Amino acid sequence: MIVRPHIWGIALLAVPGIVLTPATAQENATSTLAAQHIARGDAYVDAKQLDQALEEYNEAIRLDPNQPTYYHRRGLLYKIIGSFVHAEDDFSAEIRLEPTSAEGYCQRGACRPPRSFPTIWEKADPRSKMSPSPGRAKRIADLTEAIRLDPMRR
Repeated sequence: MIVRPHIWGIALLAVPGIVLTPATAQENATSTLAAQHIARGDAYVDAKQLDQALEEYNEAIRLDPNQPTYYHRRGLLYKIIGSFVHAEDDFSAEIRLEPTSAEGYCQRGACRPPRSFPTIWEKADPRSKMSPSPGRAKRIADLTEAIRLDPMRR
C-alpha cells in the first residue's frame, strides 16, 4: 500500500485495483470516524455510562445514517434505559436499511407490548375492560417474520 500526497486535504491510499476519488476517500474517513464513535459508545455501555454512550451512538448515526448496525446498537441501548418507543423506531430504521435482519425484527417485536395495558382512564374505572393492544398484533407479526428469516435462531 502506497500513501500518496494530500489532495484537497485528504490522504489517498494507492491500493492496486482500487481507485479512490476524493469523494470516496472522504466517505471512508466519515465511516471510520462513525465506527470510532460506535466503539466509544460500546465502551461507555460496558462502563454503565449510558448517557455518554447515547451521545456517541447519536454522533455515529449522524455521520453515517445508512449503517443498520448503528441503529441496532442504539436501539439496544434504548431498551436498556426503558425507552421502548425510541428503541422500536431504531429497529424499524434497521429493518428499513436491512430488510432481512431477523435480529431487527426480533428486537422490534420485543419492544412492543405483549398484552393490553390499561390506559389512565381505564385504571380510574375498575369496571371498564381494557382496550385491545394494536402493538400485540404487530409484535406477533415481527416475531413471526424473525422466525421466517432465521428459523434456527435461539
